[in-house]
Amino acid sequence: MGKHALKLFLSLYLSISFTSCTKNANSIGNNLIDGNELVGDTYIDRSVTAFNVVDSVVTSKLAFALVGAYNDATFGVIKNSFAIEPNLPISGFDFGSSAKVDSVVLTLPYLGRNQIVDSGDSTITVANFNTDSIYGGINNMKLPINLKISLLDKTIDDNTVYYSNEEFVLGQELYSTENFAPLSNAKTDGSLIKLEESKFRVPFTYFNTQTNREEKDSIPNVRFKLNTNFFQDLVDDDYNYFNSNSDLLTKFKGLVLSTESSDGSVYSFNMTDKASVVIYYKNNADKKVKKYTFNFSNESDIINSYKFIRTTSGTDLDRAITKPDSIKGEEKLYIQGMAGVGVGIKLFNKENLIDSLTKNNWLINQATLKISIADKNIDVNSLPQSLSLRTFNDGLVLMDELAEQYSFGGILDKDEMCYKFRITRYIHQVINNKYTNYKLLLESKSPNSSFDKVIVNGNKSAKNPLVLEIKYTEVK
Repeated sequence: MGKHALKLFLSLYLSISFTSCTKNANSIGNNLIDGNELVGDTYIDRSVTAFNVVDSVVTSKLAFALVGAYNDATFGVIKNSFAIEPNLPISGFDFGSSAKVDSVVLTLPYLGRNQIVDSGDSTITVANFNTDSIYGGINNMKLPINLKISLLDKTIDDNTVYYSNEEFVLGQELYSTENFAPLSNAKTDGSLIKLEESKFRVPFTYFNTQTNREEKDSIPNVRFKLNTNFFQDLVDDDYNYFNSNSDLLTKFKGLVLSTESSDGSVYSFNMTDKASVVIYYKNNADKKVKKYTFNFSNESDIINSYKFIRTTSGTDLDRAITKPDSIKGEEKLYIQGMAGVGVGIKLFNKENLIDSLTKNNWLINQATLKISIADKNIDVNSLPQSLSLRTFNDGLVLMDELAEQYSFGGILDKDEMCYKFRITRYIHQVINNKYTNYKLLLESKSPNSSFDKVIVNGNKSAKNPLVLEIKYTEVK
């Protein structure tokens, strides 16, 4: 075992021993290093460099879909659109003789995360749709957008990985409105929302103490009445497109929801929870209205596309993302979800670190990357509650996170207004040649779906710069 590797082994052993045993520190030192005196201290490594990076992320085969537009004062405009591919619930379906399509309805359930709340007699599980399903607006007022629903004119390939910069090929338009604002109980150009705004936060499943049984409530969703002409042609055609899913996709490749708005709100939908297109029809054999349903299940292909329009020419953000200084680093760093902006971090010169370890007789007990919020007066509720740190080139989870997920960090420290990552194991791996590229990627926790945005201090910041803190034991 090399000298530096041995020191790292001893340092990790010391760290574990001090936190898991009550044994006297002096006796531990005696056993390990022949009774030499141990002196603990902290070294601040300011050789870290950090710079902004912009890249696309995988946005296909996801459980959610986003559509809308939002204009951020710092980051500019983001436009969201998505494409969905239908699935046949029944192969070989026959609509009957002279079937007439009465109406076609697209239903999209809103996205909401479960929360446990007190209902008085008991606790119930609810979904906070108002927080999770709509983003943007002014003073909590959600702004309308223009919305268009079109046929997808290019088949989604199951074997292709799609990214956030995907450009959809649009076919026939099936629905449009200039004022899509679904937080009302009224009809808006054919779109409906099932629940009033006051009922936007509703239970999924809860225990009714009066009936003494579990009951399920409705999930808020929006419904669109689509143009029936295309679907009537689909039913009338001599070729039965409903024989199989592959037959269907030759004619009905999917739907695209998009907007041309430059500001408004962004809407999030749960595509795995009863998202569907329903064809209501009649035929000669039975004059009653029947229905046929296309589902968008986990097997469906769902692709999100994010388009950024930077209206920030000449600003610090514009320079940071168009001409990042990857050699000397930056004063400010910008982080934005949905494949917007991330941060590349180069920690140190490996040989210099090894040289410091061997010359100074250091045993590394803990290494922490500290990233401070640029604006200390910002509302903490507007900040991401956590960030992600992975390897730069291949996006791998660090061993520190795999081994100790909760102590790894990345959680917003509201007292110090910073994010901290404990990366002791990563440093150990670098020294032992596990990685040849010593860069890390700092980004939103969910880069393919999150609305997170934050400005943090870079390594060139005069106050509270991005640094690597190394707690070590020096052997005298």
